[in-house]
Amino acid sequence: LHKDEIINERINYKDKIIDRLHFQWQTPYNTSQNSERGQNILHNKTRGIRLHMFIRKAKEIGNVKQDYIYVGEMESLSATGEKPITVQMEFKSPLINEIYNDLTRIVK
Repeated sequence: LHKDEIINERINYKDKIIDRLHFQWQTPYNTSQNSERGQNILHNKTRGIRLHMFIRKAKEIGNVKQDYIYVGEMESLSATGEKPITVQMEFKSPLINEIYNDLTRIVK
């Protein structure tokens, strides 16, 4: 979740873990709320679409490329903005303490 390598402003996503149950995610920069993709994300539950979250703490730590880890299924709660859409999401099951602590610990 540490976004040190910003290629341009369009890729500076504001993804973050809010707490063990909530996550803020930004869609790809070209997604609007009225698009089919946007509607599928925003109304995933009523459309029967399952959203699964994979997260990595940083692209690299100590020159070692980091893998993504699966943290669970999500549901969209609310959204604001366009291109990208900022989506407030809820994990179906809270993040376990070990994963939450690791992902929210500051990288040096």
